[in-house]
This record gives sequence, C-alpha cells and structure tokens, in this order.
Amino acid sequence: MSFCQIFRLSPVVPVPSAAPNARGTRSPGNNGPCYHHAMRFLLVLTLCAGSLPAQEIDFDKQVRPILEGSCYKCHDAKRHKGDLRLDQWSARLAAGEHPVLVPGKPDKSGLFHRVTLDPDDPDSMPESGEPLSKDQIAILKTWIEQGAKWPRTAAADPDAEWNKQFAIGELTDAQKASQANAIKTVKGIGGIAGPIANNTDAIDVNLSLLGAGVTDDKLQTLSGLESSLVWLNLSRTGISDTGLAKVGGHTHLRRLHLARTSIGDAGLAHLKGLTGLQFLNLYGTNVTDAGLAHLSGMKSLKKLFLWQSKVTDAGVEKLTKSLPGVVIDTGKYAKPVVVKVETKPMAVNTKCPITGKPVDAAQAVTFEEQLVAFCCGNCKAAFEKDPGKYADKVEGLKRKPVNAKCPVKGTNVNPDHILVHKGKVVGFCCPNCKAAFAKNPTKFEAKIN
Repeated sequence: MSFCQIFRLSPVVPVPSAAPNARGTRSPGNNGPCYHHAMRFLLVLTLCAGSLPAQEIDFDKQVRPILEGSCYKCHDAKRHKGDLRLDQWSARLAAGEHPVLVPGKPDKSGLFHRVTLDPDDPDSMPESGEPLSKDQIAILKTWIEQGAKWPRTAAADPDAEWNKQFAIGELTDAQKASQANAIKTVKGIGGIAGPIANNTDAIDVNLSLLGAGVTDDKLQTLSGLESSLVWLNLSRTGISDTGLAKVGGHTHLRRLHLARTSIGDAGLAHLKGLTGLQFLNLYGTNVTDAGLAHLSGMKSLKKLFLWQSKVTDAGVEKLTKSLPGVVIDTGKYAKPVVVKVETKPMAVNTKCPITGKPVDAAQAVTFEEQLVAFCCGNCKAAFEKDPGKYADKVEGLKRKPVNAKCPVKGTNVNPDHILVHKGKVVGFCCPNCKAAFAKNPTKFEAKIN
C-alpha cells in the first residue's frame, strides 16, 4: 500500500488545542486537528513525490550536449580515438566483452564507469578538461537506465553500408544444408571458409593461400554457396577465364580478388551478372580496355584495382564515365619531387682582415679552400694581390702547416699554433715554440720539413 493510500484511509484524530501562553492566547502554529491534518498532508505528499517515476530523458536536449562538450574532442568523426565514436549511434557501442553502453545497466556500461572514476585515475574520462558534474552524471545514469535510447537514421548509421554486404536474405533449410556441405568441402582441400561475422549466414572463402594448386576444377567446391557467398579471394591461383563461369553464378558476391592470375577479357565476361559487386582486384592480370567494358553495368562497384594490368588511361577514362562513383587505382602515383636546396658556404671571418670592419658577404674569395670575406671590393683586391700579407689576420681561418713536426722540439704540430714564414704556414707543438721561432727564425727554419 502506498503512502498516498495510507493518507486517504487514515481518519483525522482530534487533538486538544494548546494551552494559552503567557499572554492568554493560543500558539498560532498549533491550532488543533486542522494543523495536524495539514502537516500530515505535506509529509505524505513529499513521500509520494519521491515515488514518482523519473521523467524521460531527452537525448538531443540533455545527453548529446554532454557528449558534444566532453567527448567529441577525442571521439567524433575526425578523431575516433580508440576506434570509438560518440557523435553517432553504432551497434558496436553495445558489442564486445566490455561494451560502451548496456541499455538498462549503467554499472555494466563502460561510458558510465569511465565518467564516474576519480579524476586522478588514468582511465577517467574525459581525458582532459573539466570532469562531468554531478547533474551530468545523473542524466547519463538515468538515460542508460531508461534504455539508452539514441535517435538514429539510416543516413547517420555507420553500420548501414557495412551491413549491406551481409544482406543475403533468410536461407531455407535446404540452402543451409548445402552451405554447410560446401564449407566442409572447401576446408577439405585446404581453403578457408566460414561466416564473415556473427549472426549472419554470409560466407567468406579464401583459396589464395593454395596458390597455383587451385585450378578450375577446384572451383566446384563453391557449389552450394550460391545463395550466401559474399567474399571470395582467388588471388595467385591457377584459375582461367573458363573457370570464372562458375564464379559468375554467385550473385551475392561483394568482394572478389583475382590479383596475379591469368584472367583476361573473356573471364570478365562471366562476371556481368555480379551487379552487387563492390570491390574487384585485377592487379597483375591480362585484362585490357576491352575487358573493362564488361564492368560498365556494375553500378555498385566502389573500388577497382588495375595495377600492372594491360588497360590504358583511355580505357580507365571510359569506364569512369559509365561508373562515376568508382575509385580506380592503376598504381600510377605521383612521384615525390626532391627539391635540392643549395646552400652557400659561410665566410670564416666576420671582420675584414685589412680594416677590421664588418664584412660584406658579397665581397669574398676562396683561400686555401676556405671563404674569406672583406668589407669592400678594395680590400678584397688587396688580399688577392698579396694574401700572405694578410692571411694571418683572418680570424677563424684554419691553415694547414707545411710541416708535420715542430721545428723547435721535433714533436707533432698542433694546427692551432701556426705562423706564416716566408709565405709558408709553419706549425708548432705549443705557443712557447711558436714564440721561440718568431724571435729567431733562422735558428729553426732548417728544421721545417
């Protein structure tokens, strides 16, 4: 029985009025049975209000703004971090071992779990910015409890196009039996066969791993899959144009790989009836422009690979006019352009060795394989006329000594300690030897080797 029912059934019990107060009047807040009746009414009304069902959450007005403000920066159409999008509904949100949403169960929903973690927890969401407020968390919780109703349209459903590949219709018991037998037969020759995904009878068969051992007669193993085969990989196999006649009968095919086979124009003629085909790989085949004409009626075709085939640009252009929505990959990608950036050598000095003024980079000469700059054309000309006169004044100029051994001590020279003597660069092992030579060069010049 509810509190409201109790209230309706309970009699009003008269209560004596309060005694007069010191002034001889009664207390205004305690006027007998009417007062108690009113107080009891307010109490029960409060309890009844607490038992009312929560108001239906409006996704577009209450939930979407929360997702947009806190989740879209990592999980929208451009940035679906962790392969998760929260800007539109997808059946994948409720799938997997740890679903993002479990309608009716907030405690089992990854979304609710993440937003209720401590902000310092590495798994807390949102990853950046302010955490959700208590009111926002309460809205998400109630929304999930009410079934996580997410308005969705066919145009906005990312699974719609994907699910078209599995739209093969309900199979009869006889078709299911034939399918099971065919799968067993394909596996028996070493091929791979099975449902593309859970909860679908659509089948994927891959014979490419068997290579040239798969000849036309092996395609008989596909018999029984006419009503359910949607993906077929025959790349690198030994099938011929004649064998493709057996493939053409599988009208539910969406993807067909024929790469690096001997298939030619005659083979494609057998595929005209595959009007639902979306993906076709003819890489490395013998197909020419004439063969492409057989594909002009495949209005569902979205991707066509023609690398190293025998088609021409004219043939591709013609097919594109018939199938304006198809993407044709011929492998003719633009080659990267290597831009060679020429860098001019830098002068070793910043001040003119003649005047000591800042140099002009345009006034420079190469001296001993190094660039020396000057302040003007006159200084440049003076240096070119007698470089030995100014070379030792060029800051940063690294000159190679003519000698390997110090003429003073006979030890190995240090290129940092040099001087010009009679037009030759002489090296020394240390500053002291350099000073001794400069003081009396005739004493040591015979030892310059």
